[in-house]
Amino acid sequence: MNNLAGWNSQQDAGLPSCDTIVAGELALAGIPVIRGEVSKIEVATSITGRIGRPPPDCYSAKLHVACIVLHRAWYYWVAKGLVPLEVALRLYADPIGRKDVRVNGDCGCPPPEGHQLTWRDTKGHLLVVLSDEDKQRIGIPGCMRELFEKSLKAQNAIVVDDVHSVPGARAYVNYYHIDSQEGLNLFAAEVTRDHDEG
Repeated sequence: MNNLAGWNSQQDAGLPSCDTIVAGELALAGIPVIRGEVSKIEVATSITGRIGRPPPDCYSAKLHVACIVLHRAWYYWVAKGLVPLEVALRLYADPIGRKDVRVNGDCGCPPPEGHQLTWRDTKGHLLVVLSDEDKQRIGIPGCMRELFEKSLKAQNAIVVDDVHSVPGARAYVNYYHIDSQEGLNLFAAEVTRDHDEG
């Protein structure tokens, strides 16, 4: 993928706009194009992609089918949304996925396991397991406890002793960095397959 950081400043040289390139990459992957405000982050484009239902109904009650929002960064795509572990494992099993579809943007390309995952219950609550040290710190009244409680509320999170003891709990990858068109195509196919099955 081309590095699109600063690309629009080169339009006078006869190069296509970022919007043209970004829309083309999404189209090749079969991802719907969403037009909006021009991004002021890395790439000056007004286009993002989305797989799944639009917000605010982004997550189903089962949390099996989630909305994935994609935006273009300098040489890769960022896909944000809950990707179920089953889909993440299929992506990682594919040689393209293992190399070009990076779990949580990790350049080491680790598998989707352990700290790379988040867990949610069937109502969408983020499940948080505290270490003994964290429990001790949070148990002390004062600023740390208040901050922790506000953080839980902001993240729609609940504290549990063990994620595996929560009925219907599922593991997810929160986001990916996708480094190639082939990786974007694979990601779209696998996530869409999961949506079709959900």
